[in-house]
Amino acid sequence: MCTSLSKEVIENMITAYACVSCGIRQLSPYSIQSTYLPGVAATLDMKRAPSKDLFRQAMNGKEVKLVMAGFRREYDKKNAKADKLRLPFGLDLAIKSKQVMKQCHMYSRYGQDEDILIERVFKLST
Repeated sequence: MCTSLSKEVIENMITAYACVSCGIRQLSPYSIQSTYLPGVAATLDMKRAPSKDLFRQAMNGKEVKLVMAGFRREYDKKNAKADKLRLPFGLDLAIKSKQVMKQCHMYSRYGQDEDILIERVFKLST
């Protein structure tokens, strides 16, 4: 016997998943909202499931949005924005190159001007 799910039941399933994933497993609510939930919706679309529209309505429902907003606030408190800062790969290498120049004494033949030259090269390259 197959019973159809209501929007409220699907909302409860989504919020229960969010509670387990964010509250217990400490996953990012941003990744759940931007990757997992749209992925489930896309899978339902591909399978032409009758509940695909209901899932999208529930996913964008007020209850789910409130729960996810609460988890985002808590996640942001525990994970400072500075910890989530991503440097471009090239900038990261440039910063590392400054350390390498000093360790390899690339400009040691210039004596006390070595640090000044490294600073100039570093500022020109970044």
